[in-house]
Amino acid sequence: MRTYKKNKNMTTPSLAMIPTGFKAGKLYSVLPTPTYGAEEVVNGDFATDTDWSEDDGWDIDTINNVAICDNSGSGSRNLRQNSIVEVGKTYEVKFDLNVTSGTLYIIFGGTTGLTESKSYTLILTSTGTDLQFRNSTGNFIGSIDNVSVKEVIVGDGDFDVTRASAATRVNEQGLIAYAEIIGDEEVTGFNNGSIYPYDTFTTSGNNITSAIVSSSFAGAVSNSISILNGKTYKVTFTYTKNSGDNLRVLISNGISGAGSSISNAEQVSEGGNIELFLVATSTTTGYLQIGTGSSSDSLDISITNISVKEVTRNNVPRIDYTDGGCPVLLTEPQSTNLITYSEDFSNASWNKSGTTVTGGYSSPSADNPTGAFKLVFDGSSNLIKTNKAASANSTASIWIKGVIGETIKFETSSSTIITLTGEWQRIKLTSATSVTTFVLSTYSGVTAREVYIFGAQLEQLPYATSYIPTNGSTVTRVKDVVNNAGDVNTFNSEEGVLFVEAATLSNGLGGAVSISDGTTSNYIYLYFHPSGTKIVAKIVVGGSVKFDKNLLGIDETLNNKFAFKYSGTVFSVWVNGIEMATEVGFSFPIDTLISCQLDNGSGSGEFFGKTKQLKVFKTALSDDELEYLTTYGNIPTWSTYNEMALGFNYTIQ
Repeated sequence: MRTYKKNKNMTTPSLAMIPTGFKAGKLYSVLPTPTYGAEEVVNGDFATDTDWSEDDGWDIDTINNVAICDNSGSGSRNLRQNSIVEVGKTYEVKFDLNVTSGTLYIIFGGTTGLTESKSYTLILTSTGTDLQFRNSTGNFIGSIDNVSVKEVIVGDGDFDVTRASAATRVNEQGLIAYAEIIGDEEVTGFNNGSIYPYDTFTTSGNNITSAIVSSSFAGAVSNSISILNGKTYKVTFTYTKNSGDNLRVLISNGISGAGSSISNAEQVSEGGNIELFLVATSTTTGYLQIGTGSSSDSLDISITNISVKEVTRNNVPRIDYTDGGCPVLLTEPQSTNLITYSEDFSNASWNKSGTTVTGGYSSPSADNPTGAFKLVFDGSSNLIKTNKAASANSTASIWIKGVIGETIKFETSSSTIITLTGEWQRIKLTSATSVTTFVLSTYSGVTAREVYIFGAQLEQLPYATSYIPTNGSTVTRVKDVVNNAGDVNTFNSEEGVLFVEAATLSNGLGGAVSISDGTTSNYIYLYFHPSGTKIVAKIVVGGSVKFDKNLLGIDETLNNKFAFKYSGTVFSVWVNGIEMATEVGFSFPIDTLISCQLDNGSGSGEFFGKTKQLKVFKTALSDDELEYLTTYGNIPTWSTYNEMALGFNYTIQ
């Protein structure tokens, strides 16, 4: 029976990440709440032609309240305010930039080149006392507005997220979907081409109600769009094809109806709900062009609900709902889908025996909602397969749906009999030996049956990762890297607690969660050992190991709550409400710990798994608080002793 003293001031974490909000390259933390100093810029809205020094080519337009650069003059031409910041301090620098062409450089804590029209928020540490916007070799033409500089008193605690590829997740509706950020609508209307027009053309808003051309080059063009090199634009529309050849869709640089292409060109042969992705090859003013691709082509069409939106998929955090309930942050290693047609089972790369294949059925995918195929097996020992080679310990997977209670055989170099649930289910098979085929079949004695399938995947990992769509070639999803949360003000190097609630993707996958100084000299981490038999809790101070304990008997693939307490008095580790390790403490030098990350603290050993929450406390919590935290995931507050006793299920003496 334990005795308690009431703690009236329960501790609030200095850093708290519960995966909800994000943007490309950032996962937002709930705490800390950022705070900023006073405004350092005078006349940042350019209401008057004062307070700024303007070199050749710069002019303040007080009618439109912007600073304009026309690229006249030569050399380094600056727009600047002098002596407004202090060297070595960190500032939030915000401004709205409109780029007609070229590159604008901001000189503040280094030199950063900017080519994209948007509202910028930069966190920069000043290496001088001035704020400068420079046009030099970039030949910048454009304008800037709403400039603000404020000292960062308390930083945001957000995590940087890096993954230089697209990746999928399971969304809140339980559907497979790309993790993506969709921009605003770019298209408001269309005109007939000025040099290469349709013979007859009518339009209303973002609809082409009728467009007809006979044996001629033709194209309709949208309103102008600010196009950025390397960006991807999602084009969707409903297409009715009355007759004629293929429809060609691209982004061009002219309004003639057949300007130079500044993106890939896509051909559409049949009507329906169309979704295309165009990647820009230039930063300029562009136009969505919809027309024919040859002077001998003809078309008689109508197109409705035409939409163009910038889509960002690289570096977007994956908030995943695979397990239902509260979401998790999904982080995974690099993997390649070796199946080259993961959704097109009518393709010749899929061999069929006694099996009929038809497409267009409802799927478990938000991005391809009618992408499932129906397989009708005539009887026993019928199959669909593709020949693909993979090393030993590779994993095959596919989504399948069929009559509840019926069975199907799933086979690579090993095999398993799957009992169908009547709902979509992802079936998985890891093979100990090398793989040469991927097969779904009815085995001997099984009667005719039909199933629906979607999303085949074969990857050289001993477990299945998130779905990687393919269409004609293998596709690689690169690893997720999550780091750089907080700063020296977020952490207390002398005492505190690192808390994480998470599960790994597989026992023995490895990876760590840590607070560190960015090196291997000073860190606190929980390391999921590659042996799969232990989790290592370790503290290194000044390059010397001060705490190194193995936590045994934990299934790391389950959701677990870990709390790692450090102070000059005691080190201890709590897991799921139980204290598992303790030792005499030893403090870090003041202001040593500066960042939190899902790796070993020095940029390697990334944690791959499902993180439900992560918190850092700047004080060493009591055993009571640690027990509750690792049992329920938070620290409660009570107004009475009885409430506290009920919360802990203890008796107070």
